[in-house]
Amino acid sequence: AADRKPVTPIRVVSSTHEVKYPSEVLFQLRAKSESHITEVTLFYLLGNQNVRVYGYPTFTPGKSISADFTLRTGGSSYLPNGVNIEYYYMILDSSGNTLITPSYSVEYRDPVYQWQQLTVGALTVTWHDMDVERVMSVTADVDERLEPVRELLSLDEVSPMKGVIINSRGEARRGFPPVSGAASRGHLYAGFAFDRFDLFLLAGLDPD
Repeated sequence: AADRKPVTPIRVVSSTHEVKYPSEVLFQLRAKSESHITEVTLFYLLGNQNVRVYGYPTFTPGKSISADFTLRTGGSSYLPNGVNIEYYYMILDSSGNTLITPSYSVEYRDPVYQWQQLTVGALTVTWHDMDVERVMSVTADVDERLEPVRELLSLDEVSPMKGVIINSRGEARRGFPPVSGAASRGHLYAGFAFDRFDLFLLAGLDPD
């Protein structure tokens, strides 16, 4: 009996998420308690960032609740394809009980496609509908080309990075960050790098 862990009266019935690419991610929590649940906070971490962000899901206080939270990922809140989102909830009830849930994670990417992933050295490549042998060959080539860069900059270690490969202009229009109409018409962008996520998006599989 002495080894038993204290049991909180608050319990999670379900925790789900839905990616509505490229505009938002919907989170839903269902929970119950012996007292009225009065507060729910969602904490989330984007990619490899060190600062957690928090938000307050909408719900009606009660002993059984369904709480919803929308994370905007388009427009001024743009989030690139491939970013991992780690999140958890803190739940409080009217009796002063608190429950911090386990961490959950979702990789934000276009659910229309069946994505594949491989890692060579510090580089992880995510792609769909391409020949795996070609992806492996190009990724290995890139890893070799990075070696002189590491030596030039005297880097003993390189932070892991992720490259997301997209296949068409339509996919680029959905997945690239907002740019001006003139820039889009001029075909100026073949990809974008996001240093705060150690992530880049690339249109087409090209070692350069």
